[in-house]
Amino acid sequence: MKQLLIETQHGLGDNIYHRTFVKTMCELYEVYLKTPFMEVYQDLPVKFVKPISNLRTQAKNIARSKQTYHE
Repeated sequence: MKQLLIETQHGLGDNIYHRTFVKTMCELYEVYLKTPFMEVYQDLPVKFVKPISNLRTQAKNIARSKQTYHE
């Protein structure tokens, strides 16, 4: 199966809207997702790539997340 890296925008609302797109892509690809809001995608078969953010709120969210990341 082909792999696909998706880097989402930094806003929570944007990530909620991206869910449908990511869900569709999961049917076609092995999806690696770079997002500061991992919890939005918990029920989808994606692998998370640790994002780097200079934005205060997103950086806090990334730091407190218990997700495991793929390099």
